Amino acid sequence: MAVMEDRPDGLEELMEIAARLQGANKSIDQREIFSEFAGSTEIQPEALDQYAGRWMRHSQVRSESAMSAMEFMAWTIKWVACRGAMLSFLEKYDVMICPVDPYPAMPHGFTCQDDFDARGLTSYTKPYSMTGWPSVTVRGGTSSEGLPIGVQVVARPWREDVALAVAQHIETALGGWQRPPL
Repeated sequence: MAVMEDRPDGLEELMEIAARLQGANKSIDQREIFSEFAGSTEIQPEALDQYAGRWMRHSQVRSESAMSAMEFMAWTIKWVACRGAMLSFLEKYDVMICPVDPYPAMPHGFTCQDDFDARGLTSYTKPYSMTGWPSVTVRGGTSSEGLPIGVQVVARPWREDVALAVAQHIETALGGWQRPPL
């Protein structure tokens, strides 16, 4: 195996595209969607995790990032072009290994979305999620505060087997899952 440090172009662009498309999605009143497809505007909190529930409860107010259909199409075309450029990069490699986040995992019960944005979390996972490539994360270590530090394995399209095999190898080499001290 050959290991080299490299970085695909377009990661920042995919983050911007994700933010724009996510903003467009937030401009849709989720209660209208529930009413149309589920026949109810009630959101059952136990059916949603804390973030999704909070996002949907606040989505009654339309986002300032609402965009026209033409703007949405333009951002979608940028997304497709960027995915193509990223795929060209991946032709040279079977797998990429990178961090999950620039920081250890958040403490249990952490709910402040503003701090997520301030810390830049998802900056390593979101671009690869936007490509649609298979990826898997495993615990690669522990911070001095006892919080998990993740390793992300990203493979070519339709190669989940490769991503899972490499992740298993990393997890095994690093001692596998260990019960945290409680």
